[in-house]
Amino acid sequence: MKKTYATLVTTFAVSTVLGLTACSKNSNETQTTTTDVVTIVATDTKPYSSLMEQAKKDLQAQNIDLQITYMSDPLSINRVVAEKQYDLNYYQHEAYLDSVRFKNKWDLEPISYTFNTIFAGYSSKYKSIDELPTGAVVSVPGDPANNARALELLADAKLISLKPHAGDYQVSQRDISSNPKQLKIVEVEQPMLPTAYKDSDLTVITGVYADRAGLVPNRDALIKDKAAKQWTAVLVANSESAKKPSVAKVKAYFDSQTAYDFIQNNYSQFVIWDK
Repeated sequence: MKKTYATLVTTFAVSTVLGLTACSKNSNETQTTTTDVVTIVATDTKPYSSLMEQAKKDLQAQNIDLQITYMSDPLSINRVVAEKQYDLNYYQHEAYLDSVRFKNKWDLEPISYTFNTIFAGYSSKYKSIDELPTGAVVSVPGDPANNARALELLADAKLISLKPHAGDYQVSQRDISSNPKQLKIVEVEQPMLPTAYKDSDLTVITGVYADRAGLVPNRDALIKDKAAKQWTAVLVANSESAKKPSVAKVKAYFDSQTAYDFIQNNYSQFVIWDK
């Protein structure tokens, strides 16, 4: 009887230890599957927002919770990342980023390069750039980087000439050396360009906003610029967030074939992404 009792006690003790060990293993396994939060801020503008939303879905498999916030003010979107309120932003090309981060001494750096939106000139009145009359009203983006890009495009189309200048986005209307058609160049905030398109003789606009006017660059544009690094859409971090392993996973996604294929399959008429 004593022997039987001892055996039962031993069996119970062994079972208890095994049970505790199993619980410990389950607890450890639970701990290893914690989700990392990465915060990103942007304007609600396609295809930037579309790629972010797709990234949010796909990164769940890597235990990354990509939390997206949309804002309307471009400067604020950069400022909140520079001030460490958010990890990332994604809504701008490198030239625009450079035009604000150096001026404001903001802690911002591009960590991934993706696509170029097609930057082009459109007309609701004329079917060819040669039909543009003397004194035509040309609406262009008002921010310095995209304004410079628009002037470069007009110069490439031989509509104006520009003085020699230091950089591709360091030029303004003061640098126009000749304007043979006496074009009236009107600077407009980018979100208003789809409206300006209806009233202008020519509107220079990025593919993002052309879409809002019902325009397709590869179908409707009278003139188009070429893809270039300074016009490439960049994923932007600050010096702290750039070091986070979770942010590295987001960066890897934006650099991936998956991201490239998503954009090519859905937005090839509006962007150029050279791999």
